[in-house]
Amino acid sequence: MIGQQARMIAYTLAMASEPSVALHDKKQLDAIGRDLLNTRSVLFVAFQDSKCQPLALANRYEDFNWSNVSPIHPDTESLYVVHPRSSTTFGEFVDVYAPVFAKRPASIAGDQLVTAEASGDTKPLGYVIVGVSLDRELAQLCWVNWLVAGIGVVMVLFSLPIAYLLV
Repeated sequence: MIGQQARMIAYTLAMASEPSVALHDKKQLDAIGRDLLNTRSVLFVAFQDSKCQPLALANRYEDFNWSNVSPIHPDTESLYVVHPRSSTTFGEFVDVYAPVFAKRPASIAGDQLVTAEASGDTKPLGYVIVGVSLDRELAQLCWVNWLVAGIGVVMVLFSLPIAYLLV
């Protein structure tokens, strides 16, 4: 569930940040990343250029820097794939790479509309890396486990007197 959320955030952010990545507008990219940090589970947002060089990094912690961003190489096999990670600062989290493509007008190929992304003839302008915390989900799972255990204990306590009366 959280992996799908991370993918959707990265995909949407890649589309929204295209003009700023194309212009290498670090101030605007930093503002976009800081705005996204207002959501509860987003830990960091990083922008890289097409050569994987840093453009902007927004995060929740002062001691977080580019060395903490996942060293995933943005090849075709790792894009949009959820990569689980763990750190002493963040706890359990996932991160996702998403390419930022230039928007070009669609063209007509035969009877089909073909966008620049679908034609496969474009190279990414850059990449977006989004880190999303798993702490909230892990806390919910722990709560559910305790709830189920509590219900089991109550059932056993109620069944003992009933079993005693029946025997």
